[in-house]
Amino acid sequence: MGPLYFASIASSTHAELTKTAEAQVAETKRKVIEFVDHASKNVPPGAEGAVAFVKSAIGSANAGYEQFAKSTKQAVETLENNVNSAVDQLSQAATKTAAAARTKK
Repeated sequence: MGPLYFASIASSTHAELTKTAEAQVAETKRKVIEFVDHASKNVPPGAEGAVAFVKSAIGSANAGYEQFAKSTKQAVETLENNVNSAVDQLSQAATKTAAAARTKK
């Protein structure tokens, strides 16, 4: 079990966690929108402005979350690429060192 094995496990674990988190966030967003839509049907006259404000705030929060999630995903992908590159370089150096040690014997 070398570094590539552990990097592979970390990458697949991250992918599964990301998929689960994204599904939960999508479900929560759906429920919030559903709740606000339902609540907006039962508002007293004159409260339409407050409902519009809440809907706008939720839309802004969702947009902010989407941008945050996109930036985080890009940062994690960059980190994974850098780690994979470092692991590859380490493995190559270890292989060369082992080969050089065998030839010296």
